[in-house]
Amino acid sequence: MEGILQWVKGIVILLIAGNVLLYLLQGKIYEKYVQLFFQVVVIMAVIAPLGRIVLDKDAFLNALDYQTFWQNMDNIQRDNEKVADLGRAYAREQYEQAVEEDVIHMLERMEYEPAYVEAQLDENYAISSLCIGFKEAGGYQDVLEEVTEYYQLDYDQVTIEEAHL
Repeated sequence: MEGILQWVKGIVILLIAGNVLLYLLQGKIYEKYVQLFFQVVVIMAVIAPLGRIVLDKDAFLNALDYQTFWQNMDNIQRDNEKVADLGRAYAREQYEQAVEEDVIHMLERMEYEPAYVEAQLDENYAISSLCIGFKEAGGYQDVLEEVTEYYQLDYDQVTIEEAHL
């Protein structure tokens, strides 16, 4: 906006200077030539900003490239964040599967046959809940104690239920 104001001020100053010079001229013979000269100068001042853009296309392209560069950098940063999130989700899923397999092996050593084991981890990869399903209902207090002690969980984090297959 300030650039436009400066541009308009320059044109106004040229018009005033031309009129003052025409007024100060003594001879009317040169008035036509001076007037033509100032008209050309004013026209050039009016179209100069367009000429700068057209003739200095490198500056325009550089500005465009600069903006495109930063936009691409933002896109790359968002993509990196998405990849990191996907990596964390995959790692959490793999760790949940490893915990589930570990619990199954622990129960098999205790001579139990679980129908399923489901582990849930929080964002810090700590076990937030563990659900163990057995084919038959029964008292599995020794399983509850073994799992909570081994994984250092509270009793309310471990659920033992009858599997509904």
